[in-house]
Amino acid sequence: MLSVLLLSYAAVGHGSVQATESAAGAAGAPLPVTLGRPAAQAAENIDDITGKYHFLSADDTLGILEEEGKLKGYIEIAQGEEESDAVLTYDITSGLRKKDQVDFKTNTIHGRYYHFSGKVERGSGRGPDDPDYLRLVGDLETVTVKGDTGQESVDRKHLVLKSLGKSEGDEQQMQGLASPNSPIGAILHSMKRATVTIPGDLAKAVESYVRAQEAPPALTAVVQAALRQYLSERGYLGAVGPLRITPAERGSGRRDVSQAHDRYLAAQ
Repeated sequence: MLSVLLLSYAAVGHGSVQATESAAGAAGAPLPVTLGRPAAQAAENIDDITGKYHFLSADDTLGILEEEGKLKGYIEIAQGEEESDAVLTYDITSGLRKKDQVDFKTNTIHGRYYHFSGKVERGSGRGPDDPDYLRLVGDLETVTVKGDTGQESVDRKHLVLKSLGKSEGDEQQMQGLASPNSPIGAILHSMKRATVTIPGDLAKAVESYVRAQEAPPALTAVVQAALRQYLSERGYLGAVGPLRITPAERGSGRRDVSQAHDRYLAAQ
């Protein structure tokens, strides 16, 4: 099966609790006592690590969905202005959480993928809506694969990935970077991201089609074109016609207007 991801998630979880009480000392004076949970017990009490986390930079986001110990999700990596894509979205293709241990790996895009291995722990936030309520602490491997040989080079960093608070998620939504859960996915720069599972026969057909093209298109472009044609034929989407330009009844008589239009406009 071939999958194209994904949704946006709201951070949830349950962590350790601390309280301060008064106890009577030997002389009868009240003494402050801080009651806290051991670190291992606190980790076991984190029921769910579903949520959004900061990643390598302030513009990058890690989204995780936990279902019965299995992890799905995505990593959004912001690209520079010189890149054709504003954001690269890496899908989490395999991931597990067992007690406080967390491990996940992404797919490969442009010869690169990510692998994280570490643990989950409570952060400084007091509630699930607070920033840094959960932390993923461990080693992140950025793996680069050489296309000709398949040889891998690994850049390993020890990171603390802090969960986003509700206010941070709302800010992303206002900027068009995310949206609440919806039946067809999350909004990303006026587009919507959705999970699409493709059966094996369709996956093989798509791969054969892509290989046969002189300039192989991205899987996203193929799916968008197929969906656009399907909906247009059924009357749910207006057909996109060719650009039609009506020439002026009387032209300028010049033959270089299409190339030198800036010069002619400046002269007016």
